[in-house]
Amino acid sequence: MIVAAVLLFGGTVRAAGGLGALSALRTDPATATLFEWNGPQPFIFTLGVLMAGTAKFVTEPRQLSRFYALQDERARRVGTWVSTASFALVYSLLVPIGLYARVVIPEGITDTDQVAPSLLTSGDVFAPGVTAFLLLAMVAAAMSSLDSVLLVVAATTERDIVGVLRGAGEESSELSRTRLWVAGFALATALVALRPPGGIVALTVLSGSLYAACFAPAILLGLWWRRGDGSSVLASIIVGVLVLLVWPQIPVARTIHQIFPAVAASVGVYWLVARQRQIVANPKLDRLFAR
Repeated sequence: MIVAAVLLFGGTVRAAGGLGALSALRTDPATATLFEWNGPQPFIFTLGVLMAGTAKFVTEPRQLSRFYALQDERARRVGTWVSTASFALVYSLLVPIGLYARVVIPEGITDTDQVAPSLLTSGDVFAPGVTAFLLLAMVAAAMSSLDSVLLVVAATTERDIVGVLRGAGEESSELSRTRLWVAGFALATALVALRPPGGIVALTVLSGSLYAACFAPAILLGLWWRRGDGSSVLASIIVGVLVLLVWPQIPVARTIHQIFPAVAASVGVYWLVARQRQIVANPKLDRLFAR
């Protein structure tokens, strides 16, 4: 992914005429508003879009499974720095591509999902071999995300929904049903993809906002605070989702992205409810705080 980000950024900037090509956009009345703090897309709103995309990597179950699979404290420290540096590099390279693409494709693109495909298929930006590599990287990234999500949602459905309703059964039967859930959710995803309810960017931002509003308090406060239980988590999820869905209907929504009020409300409700509950015994946290 890092190699693909470097190639995509380098090829687009080269086709646009270099790093200084943005100066032409800044002086053009049609695009000058892109560089204003309170332009058609305010900076705080753009920051919310980036935060929503990043929040998924903090709260997704498949990411947490990797966190808990780290070997020891040293591996955790190394992983923290490597992942942070990697994301900072990739974001720094990918975020400006939309601006440089306006120079490469002067007629403009109305659908943001078509920026990268248009650059790859133009024939003047990348060599055929680089285009093939970038397409392969995109497909690999999509597949690496999709297979993990399918496994998580199938296992969660079987263990936490069906298993609770039906009670514990034989492990072989649970495994067989989980496989069927994987196939069922994969088919449902394919059918939705034929007529998607929105663009890739919009859906990614929405899902990231949902992840953050639902799970950020439970994960972050649950790791570092000795209060909080199932009631705190459930209350924070309900309030976070409600704020996330209602916020776009108010006038200020065009200035402040919905992820900020949703996460703030979710964290606040978690804190308020947890303060009224008993402290949950947790030997791991007890040892941590004893240090």
